[in-house]
Amino acid sequence: MVHHKNTACKLPLLVVEGTGCSLLGCNWFDRLGIELHGIHQTTEEGSLTELLQQHEDIFREDATGHTGAPVNLELKEGASPKFLKARPVPFAMRASTEAQIDKYVEDGIWEPVQHSDWATPLVWVLKKDGSLRACGDYRCTVNEAAKKASYSLPTTEEVFSTLKGGRVFSTLDLAQAYTQLHVTPATAQILTVNTTNGLYKVPCLLSWTAKAERRRLRLHPGHWVLPNVTMHNLTVKVSL
Repeated sequence: MVHHKNTACKLPLLVVEGTGCSLLGCNWFDRLGIELHGIHQTTEEGSLTELLQQHEDIFREDATGHTGAPVNLELKEGASPKFLKARPVPFAMRASTEAQIDKYVEDGIWEPVQHSDWATPLVWVLKKDGSLRACGDYRCTVNEAAKKASYSLPTTEEVFSTLKGGRVFSTLDLAQAYTQLHVTPATAQILTVNTTNGLYKVPCLLSWTAKAERRRLRLHPGHWVLPNVTMHNLTVKVSL
């Protein structure tokens, strides 16, 4: 018999082996007249909030980040610059593309220039959320002239072999990860894009400028530049 305030009734009780906390099911709530009201406010775990406050410079949303040597794009011997005209943009998309270009400039990802020996046309991609993303079509310009290099990433089997003992899994989404890496002035000119608004050099990497090198960028041996990282640890505290 279960008693709660002025209510008493017979309710099922399931006893299991283990050290976990007791759970009160909805079938008890209804019979005992217990009501749950809406949650009006949620707070992050204190340790996570403190961590974010202690490392504000790491979790900033601007394009400043890596302070090491800038990335340099090496060209093949005898490679000649290619200058291609901007591709037309449908009138219905003009306002959106111009707004996105202005945002790139404001964030320091693009810089307007008057002249350039190199110019790559853009392809505008419509994202799931309705916003637009600019992608440089380097297949017809830089890719043909850049030296090809590659670095091996671990295989799936090798990654799975490291998961033993993991209990807490978390994903670190490095939004705009490539923009944290700046390029040399010469590389910024090579990566110049041609838009309906004019020419813009690219002083930092974007996902599609990284692919122009046809390689996985790394800062130094053993440290890769990947936009999404999945981590595992024994406890939440260690993960933080």
